[in-house]
Amino acid sequence: MAVAYHLLGFQGRRAEQRAALLLYLAAGMYSIVLAMLVVLVPLYTLHLGYNFATMGAVISSQALLQISLQLFGGMFSDRFGERIVWRMSFFAAVVGCIIFLFSSTLGALFSAQLFLGFSRAIYWNAGQTYGARLSEPDTPAIIARFLGYGSLGLIFGGPLAGAVAGTSGFTAAFALCCGFCCIPLIISFIMPSLPRRGAIQTIGDVIRPVPGLLRMRVLWLGVIMGFLSSMSVAMLGSVYIAFFKESGHSESVIGLVNALHSIGLVVFGFAFAYVLKRLGYQAMYGLSLVGMGVMTLLMVLTGSFLGALIPVIVILGIVFGASRVLYPVMAAQAAPPGLRATTMAVTGLGWATAMLIVPVSFGALADATSLATAINVAALILAGVGIISPFLFRLLYTAPEVRA
Repeated sequence: MAVAYHLLGFQGRRAEQRAALLLYLAAGMYSIVLAMLVVLVPLYTLHLGYNFATMGAVISSQALLQISLQLFGGMFSDRFGERIVWRMSFFAAVVGCIIFLFSSTLGALFSAQLFLGFSRAIYWNAGQTYGARLSEPDTPAIIARFLGYGSLGLIFGGPLAGAVAGTSGFTAAFALCCGFCCIPLIISFIMPSLPRRGAIQTIGDVIRPVPGLLRMRVLWLGVIMGFLSSMSVAMLGSVYIAFFKESGHSESVIGLVNALHSIGLVVFGFAFAYVLKRLGYQAMYGLSLVGMGVMTLLMVLTGSFLGALIPVIVILGIVFGASRVLYPVMAAQAAPPGLRATTMAVTGLGWATAMLIVPVSFGALADATSLATAINVAALILAGVGIISPFLFRLLYTAPEVRA
């Protein structure tokens, strides 16, 4: 039982453990696809001859639907169940990867990204909500493991994408993405149904509380953290990759660097509940943001030296992992009964907004100045918000702090 607790994040019946295993397996396979696309899309766009600003626009385009569908995905999960939403998500990802197989024009790139944006918009809240219902008291540990096991896929996806693209070409790499997408789609059809307390009966029952959720000040802490956490990873999938390429690293090395970043999230996925219990929300909030800012500054200084870059990227992944897990946990524990997915969707608006504006805006800034300047600006924003986070908590965190 102790082994099951450490691996799954809770102690439950056999049926619940089977559900957790399927959840974590699907997350891992889907994350392989996401990690491959993080490497492939910017490199493929540059390979086609487009500049940094166009590359940023292509990457940002997938976030158009993320913003508009965040609340829809959460509402749909609360009304009809997470498994249906996951099937829609994985099917859209398959379609997006198929389009990439035949994409050589800007229009095709944008079309593929829109399907992938739809997939990502509704994926996260459904998966986290399904996991939280496995064991309500263990919600922080389960969500952390969901993201941690998913990050195992991120470790393999980046190097795999770089290796396949470098040896067999981009078409083969996108075909492999398509194949990996089919695995979680199949899993979503065999995942068991879980009991739902306070299940919502109509979409109207979900929509009516949304204005009240938007007035919950504690959720705006989650929105801010979601935006900044997303900003860090959006830069990793756009400007950082261009910076590594400019620094002389090959596609395979760039894929390896992305994988090393993901190791940190895997580590923190298992350590999150322990660290949260000892630090509390406010300290983890501020330390993770300052840590991301400092490591991002150091990345510019070490970008040309792989030996020095590796520990910087690993530590950046660890502090990013803290921020990535923290905001959905805050949303889950503040959620009214039956509205967990919708509440998570509210904080997810910050993540989606950054995915939309960060790649294109910082890509344009890199074109106007330099890649290093764009990265330094992002680092200062991250560290600056971390420094003022005690003030933000005094202003917005009104509920008693809940410990893991």
